[in-house]
Amino acid sequence: MRRSLVGFLACPVCLGDLELAAAVRATNICVAEKKQDKADLQFPDPEVVDGILVCRSCARWYPVRDSIPELYPDHLRDRVRDLELLKCLAPAVGSEFAESLRSKNADLPDVPDPHVCSEGESMLRTNERTAGKARDKTAAPDPGASFKLSEMAIASRIDDPDFFGPGRTAPFNPAEPEYTTRSIRRFGVALTLLDLQPGAVVLDIGTGYAWTSEWLSRSGFVPIGLDICRSYLDIGLRRMGAASPHLVAADVENLPLKTGCLDAVLAFDAFHHVPDRPAAMRGFFRALKTPGRIVLAEPGPGHGTEPASVDVMEKYGILEKGMSRRDVASYCRGIPGASVREHHIFKLAFGSLPDAARTVSDLILAAASLVPARLRRALLPEKTLARLKKSLRYSDYRFFVVEKRG
Repeated sequence: MRRSLVGFLACPVCLGDLELAAAVRATNICVAEKKQDKADLQFPDPEVVDGILVCRSCARWYPVRDSIPELYPDHLRDRVRDLELLKCLAPAVGSEFAESLRSKNADLPDVPDPHVCSEGESMLRTNERTAGKARDKTAAPDPGASFKLSEMAIASRIDDPDFFGPGRTAPFNPAEPEYTTRSIRRFGVALTLLDLQPGAVVLDIGTGYAWTSEWLSRSGFVPIGLDICRSYLDIGLRRMGAASPHLVAADVENLPLKTGCLDAVLAFDAFHHVPDRPAAMRGFFRALKTPGRIVLAEPGPGHGTEPASVDVMEKYGILEKGMSRRDVASYCRGIPGASVREHHIFKLAFGSLPDAARTVSDLILAAASLVPARLRRALLPEKTLARLKKSLRYSDYRFFVVEKRG
């Protein structure tokens, strides 16, 4: 974690400012934040390998572990693992301060470590019992906790040694060149729809192996890659090394970012895993500047019933639920100044369609995607539209652009 990331972060529980109380730098020098002025002169944006972030408002503290801050809400934290890191950093913060932090963490539930636990099913059952036991006793239980915990524990449920292999070369997958081409094409469309200015700050949610964050950074923007699963982020971090963008392990429904710090939000094949989408959308709008833009590059409403999706949900417990424009509009309900547009990709492979029919069909579908739904239904009946989509091998993958306007 580069120290400049702290300027964007907030407590996921109370949204208070976070302060870096202690840090182990890449030079293996352990220093307290108040004593690092001389070091900062030599390293203006130093890399923090391990550290402690403390909320100035509610005094909660969060670990920075192996260069990635973990900003989970109370019910998703691993108390034992966090306390072990605090013990290692006690010389930097002082024993008295370390003890005060330890006492503030005392009432968190004992949750097994999802990153090393070999008994995945047992761990999930334990976590599900403790989900919702946040220190804020007024906080509502998390109905999507089982999905989140399943994703956090994915490494413990994998028996294929090559499962994480694509992350080492993402987005390039020599075994599936069509996947590579499709991913790059979709990213290009998403980047065009984001319409970013140089230096724009972009939240990249569900970044996974973080290749989208990496490419945003190489394109001249300032991405903050966020994912609930550390296993994916760790692989991405090893692939990118010192050139990695900002990465955060967190729950998007409890967005740990300051109000008004973002220019845009990208969800690339990620939002269909989020259980409480209205909560996530409210967090995006809070963190976005005005005007701001959200681009969701996601599968359509039929995604959850596809055999591959059903298999993932049954095998790993991860939510697979696509969406329509109407769904996205419902996620924004009650948010002032929100508007939603939908865009599609057409695969230009038409089988036996004559050239003229292919061109006309393409133009009709392209025009249909630009007009309001009511007018589209009047001009082009659903059955006719469905036949055209089938002829064109219409992609169910779609892009939703959500605008935040003043």
